[in-house]
Amino acid sequence: MAYATVRSETGTVFTTSAGSFSVPLPATVSSGDKLIVVFGNNGTGTVTWPGGWDLEETVGPSSNLSAVVYSKTADGTEGGTTITVTISSNGKAASYAWAYQNASTVEVSTDATGSNTTPDPGTVTPSWGSEDNAYIALCVTIPGAVTGYPSGYVSTGTQSTGTGTGNINLGYGRKEAASSSENPGTFTLGTTGVWVAWTVAVRYSASSATLTDVDTDETITAGQSSVAYTGTGLTNADGLDVVTGTKSAAATSFSATNATSGTFTAPTAAAIRTAGVKFGSCTFSIEDGGVALATLAGTINPSSGLTVHSVTDISQAADTGCIYYGQSPAVAVNDQILFDSTTASNGWAVTIDSQGFVTIDSGGSSAEDSFSYYIWDATDETWGTAGTWTINESGARGSIRTAIRSAVQSAVQTVH
Repeated sequence: MAYATVRSETGTVFTTSAGSFSVPLPATVSSGDKLIVVFGNNGTGTVTWPGGWDLEETVGPSSNLSAVVYSKTADGTEGGTTITVTISSNGKAASYAWAYQNASTVEVSTDATGSNTTPDPGTVTPSWGSEDNAYIALCVTIPGAVTGYPSGYVSTGTQSTGTGTGNINLGYGRKEAASSSENPGTFTLGTTGVWVAWTVAVRYSASSATLTDVDTDETITAGQSSVAYTGTGLTNADGLDVVTGTKSAAATSFSATNATSGTFTAPTAAAIRTAGVKFGSCTFSIEDGGVALATLAGTINPSSGLTVHSVTDISQAADTGCIYYGQSPAVAVNDQILFDSTTASNGWAVTIDSQGFVTIDSGGSSAEDSFSYYIWDATDETWGTAGTWTINESGARGSIRTAIRSAVQSAVQTVH
C-alpha cells in the first residue's frame, strides 16, 4: 500500500483578540507537496485568505464561530514561513497546517455543524473512488475543550486558546485506509459547545523522480564521500538509502545541486552493520519521508582494511581450522563474514577460502597475532558482535594451518 504521508506539520493559537494573524506553515515543505490548513476564530469576523490557495470548505460567521479549510500545491518556498490571514472583526483564533508529500488531490466532506458534546465530521466520498487514501478528521468549536478523538485516528491533538466564553478550540487526527469513503466517528468535548467538523481525503500520487546513475558504475565503497549521482525530480529534502532485503542504511550529506544531480556520503561500514545491510549487491533508493521515490540496482563494498567473505560451502564447519566452527548461531550458506584484511599487530594478510579456512601470510613467523570479524546472519538480516581469531597461539584454531603454510615456505626456500 502507498499513501500520501505527512512531511511536516505545525499549529498555533492566537490568545489575544486581533484582526490579523501570521499563520505558520510547516517547517519542511518541498515543491509539489500538498499544503492543507484549517483556521478557526471566534466572533463575527469574516475570514480573508491570501491569494494562491484553494478554498475547500468554509462555515460562518455563525453563532460567534467561523472556520475554513484551504489547500494549495507547494512551490517549495513555503517551509517555515507564515501567511497573513485577516478577519473583519477582532477575535481569538487557532490554526493547524500539514504538508503532505506524494499527494495529488484534496477533497473535503460537506459541513457538519451542531451544538453538543460530540462533534461528528461528515462522510467524505472521494471522487477518485477506492484507493490508498489519507484522511484528516477536524473539528472547530467554542468554548469547550476537545477531550476525545475519533476511534482509529492517530497523531491527534488540539490547538486551544482556553475554555469558556470567547475561546476557540481546534481538534484533529489522521488515518490511512484503502477505502472509497470515510466516516471518522465523533470527537468529544468537555462541555457543550458550538462546533463545525469535516473529514478531509488526500489522494496518493506516485513520485516522478528517477535515479539514473550512482558514481558512474553504480559501485560505491562504505564511507565514500562526495559520491556523485544523477536523476530527475530530486530535491535537498530527499535522502538516499542503501537497501538489501528488508534493511536499509542511510547515506549522509545528501544534496541536490539541482533537480538532476548531486552528491552524498555513503554509510560507513559500522552504520551498515548497525542497520543489518549486507555487502555486495544492493539497491540505491531515493527516499522522501520514508517513501521510496526512485531506485537503482548497485553494489556497496567494504571500506579499506576490510574484506567480505560470502558463505557458500559449510561442509567443513566441524573443523577447528574453519572460521565457521563453533559459531552461534551456526553459520549457514548465504551468510557473510566481514573481517580485517590484515592482522592487528603484524599486519599479515588474512584470507578466507571458499570452505571457510583461514590463511595468514605470516612469512614463517610463529608470533601470536589476531584479527577481528563480524558475521551477518541471512535469516534475520543482522550482524553479530565482533569476534577475534587468534593465530599461532598454543592450541589455537588457526595455528595448524599457519604452521603448514610456514613449513611449505621453508621447504621451498631449502630447494632454492
